[in-house]
Amino acid sequence: MVFKLKQKIENYINNCFLGIYNISKFLRFIEILLFIEMLYHKKSEITFM
Repeated sequence: MVFKLKQKIENYINNCFLGIYNISKFLRFIEILLFIEMLYHKKSEITFM
């Protein structure tokens, strides 16, 4: 009984860490997209000049 509970808690903690890891990866992805978009706009501004 105690072992099952311990296993459940460990699974829950692992899922939380996985969730946090995925969120940080997702945020990093958005950051990169925004950076690329910014570079693209800077480039087009230079071409307009």
